[in-house]
Amino acid sequence: MKKLALIALPLVLASCTMAGPTEGTYTLAPQAVVKPAGPVYAPAGTAKISETLGVTRTTITLTGMAPYAIYVAHYHKMGTAAPMGSAPATNTNMAMSSTDATATTTASTSTTSTDTTVAASTDMTTTVTMAPVTAAPNPCNSDGPAIMESRMIAQASADGKVTLTGIVPTALIRDAAYINVHHGRDFSGALADSGVICTPITMTMR
Repeated sequence: MKKLALIALPLVLASCTMAGPTEGTYTLAPQAVVKPAGPVYAPAGTAKISETLGVTRTTITLTGMAPYAIYVAHYHKMGTAAPMGSAPATNTNMAMSSTDATATTTASTSTTSTDTTVAASTDMTTTVTMAPVTAAPNPCNSDGPAIMESRMIAQASADGKVTLTGIVPTALIRDAAYINVHHGRDFSGALADSGVICTPITMTMR
């Protein structure tokens, strides 16, 4: 009985320290450029990502999509085409000027009177130029490779709503930088454009 208790103890401790599910919700935004250009709609939505026991479940809920259109979503790795935005350099001028000061000292003796005048004037101007501020690249613009194992496919309803869901081993998407949703040519997953709505993500899953 004591041996069984000793064997079971590590299992009990392991179950007590096991981490629970990790969840995150991201807001998708329309892509600035769609190639080739598709119909104009007002896509919007969220991506809910939850991970537990090495498996990641993704649920993408979209509105404002093309009625009855087929959509294909993937996780993508970071690419190299992201443009870097930068803010112009800022010049800050700081001037310090002391007021001219004059001090007069008079020393007298019985035979001589001496006047001593001391004048001090200091002008100092310092110009500080700030280094250019470089904005972080948007992963959605980086044209990164799709992680094909994460593919999700669904068809929009008549009112332009669509939900894409998928389950994938977390290890396969550990390097993912964003989720991109494309128009699909058909249910095979062939893509019809470069993506219509996207969100950067941060993979902090275990």
